Amino acid sequence: FTGNKRFLASSAQAHVIVSLIPTSIEANKSMAVNLTEKIDLDYIFSHPEAGDLKFDYDNSIISIENGKIKGEKIGKTSLTILFEGNGKYASSNATIEVTVSDIETSMDVADELSVNITESKVIDVILNPKDSNGVLEFISNDISVVSVDSKGNVKGIKVGTATVTVNFIGAGKYRSVS
Repeated sequence: FTGNKRFLASSAQAHVIVSLIPTSIEANKSMAVNLTEKIDLDYIFSHPEAGDLKFDYDNSIISIENGKIKGEKIGKTSLTILFEGNGKYASSNATIEVTVSDIETSMDVADELSVNITESKVIDVILNPKDSNGVLEFISNDISVVSVDSKGNVKGIKVGTATVTVNFIGAGKYRSVS
């Protein structure tokens, strides 16, 4: 050193904060599935390499297998997708409200059918889905004009007009329709 200049020695400290790597699970807030139907469980886990996810739900309402949700019983359940975290990755979770419903059924019936006295014809009913399981019910509003049996066979009794109501009483997973 030359001259009269003084140099001061100094030091500083830096606090270093080390955190776990954040994770996230993105999923819809709700979903619907029909009874016995299997649909994809859609979610995005930000760090799939971090480890396995756990699923918490009412297994009497839904089941999960190979990434698919299956409706087991009509009802609602909360499905929580959980990553518990580990020494490197932070925990995260997402909750989906799942509703299981019976399968919507529809039917097509001709608006009008003409028969002569003592003549018989069948009321054609087309169910959708075609494999709908249940019972068709046929009801004449005036049996003195038109009779109808349980198979939809109508018979003209006397001249006049009557209305035949067709109901589908769904069984198991199929919804009833009137």
